[in-house]
Amino acid sequence: MGSWCFHMTLKYEMQLLDELPMIYSCCIFVYCMFECFKMKNSVNYHLLFILVLFSLIVTTVYLKVKEPIFHQREKEHKLEEGQRERERKFQAVCPERQAQFLGLNLITLRSSPELKPRVGRLNKCATQVMYGMLVFTLVLRSIYIVTWVYPWLRGLGYTSLGIFLLGFLLWNIDNIFCDSLRNFRKKMPPIIGVATQFHAWWHILTGLGSYLHILFSLYTRTLYLRYRPKVKFLFGIWPVILFEPLRKH
Repeated sequence: MGSWCFHMTLKYEMQLLDELPMIYSCCIFVYCMFECFKMKNSVNYHLLFILVLFSLIVTTVYLKVKEPIFHQREKEHKLEEGQRERERKFQAVCPERQAQFLGLNLITLRSSPELKPRVGRLNKCATQVMYGMLVFTLVLRSIYIVTWVYPWLRGLGYTSLGIFLLGFLLWNIDNIFCDSLRNFRKKMPPIIGVATQFHAWWHILTGLGSYLHILFSLYTRTLYLRYRPKVKFLFGIWPVILFEPLRKH
């Protein structure tokens, strides 16, 4: 029981370190996008308070949701121990039916609705909804900028959002259809199995989309501050932004 608890705690902590930073970094994105048209050294304390409060609420919900799931899994573990104890008593009375009992016991453990694991299910749901709210806010703000303020930034803005949202879509597909995708990969050649690792694609695409969105935010901010930003491509493929102060005549 002790080793199982340690394993579940370690798994939960790793999931926490993977998903909560997504919320925090997205809050920073939101702040930058809403403050890109402000003067230098200005601070929007109201927006900061809202985003910090939102992050605290998400963190609290994430940590609190752990408890009922953990205790449910502990209950399931005790049920399994009780089943094994009944198995040992039955074998002591009827050792010749050991194989038959083991088969029936295995079916019982797998089919019982009380023993279906639910670890992390509510955490993922809460994270998806709250992270989706931040992404939706970023999308609306970006569309406003490329539609009404700087229309010539549509290419960079829509590319960053498209790649980011594609990764977000694959992440949700992987969470919803995880078991079906695993069974599908077992029947397919290895190359298809690798190509359908949607969680891995989620990391790649959101990383690239986030980088492009940072460039979009930098371009918007430096343009507003009357710098002259330019998008350059390192080695012809990797975009970066170079800028210089506006010359005074």
